[in-house]
Amino acid sequence: MVRANGQQSFSTEGGSADSETRVYVNYTIYKGKSALAVSLIKPRFKQQGSYINLEKAGGVMLEIAHAVGERQYDWTNKQKFQLSPVEALKLISEAPKGCKFFHDPNMGKAGQGTVAKMFAASPMPDGNGYFLNLNVKSSMGGGSSSTMSVPIALDEFEALKSIIQYSVPHLLGFSAVFNPEMASVSSDQYENPGTGPMY
Repeated sequence: MVRANGQQSFSTEGGSADSETRVYVNYTIYKGKSALAVSLIKPRFKQQGSYINLEKAGGVMLEIAHAVGERQYDWTNKQKFQLSPVEALKLISEAPKGCKFFHDPNMGKAGQGTVAKMFAASPMPDGNGYFLNLNVKSSMGGGSSSTMSVPIALDEFEALKSIIQYSVPHLLGFSAVFNPEMASVSSDQYENPGTGPMY
């Protein structure tokens, strides 16, 4: 089962931050034992004098949750993994032969090395789709390890591929070159999810 809904925000013409219209969009793939939700993190821009510069590129957020019943999923205990634009392109180009990504959510901060995440994509033996696996290891609180896996069919992967190919120029900020109103400058973490921690 696949569902599309999710989040994004933009200012209407002549509008202010208080009059923004929020659009929620994500792409969710439901399977018997788990589900995958894909959403986009907007790029973050910074005002520098009379110019607006890209401060941080956006990304592709992947969230995986275990099934806890028929068509019921434990999103409260979901695991997250955010792909950079380049990593997202690598995923869709190298998945046929298999690929892996490694992240430390605390890189450069206190707690660096205490949590390690690995996201991997591998083709199914019968060639009818891919397995997406997310492993999270933590050395905190005595240590823990969690592995989540979602099988996705070829048509579902093609949908994901199309989303990434379309989104990457926007995630890198290029759409704002042609439409400066899309360059949202805000210090609010909700308006700019990219200000949050690395996943």
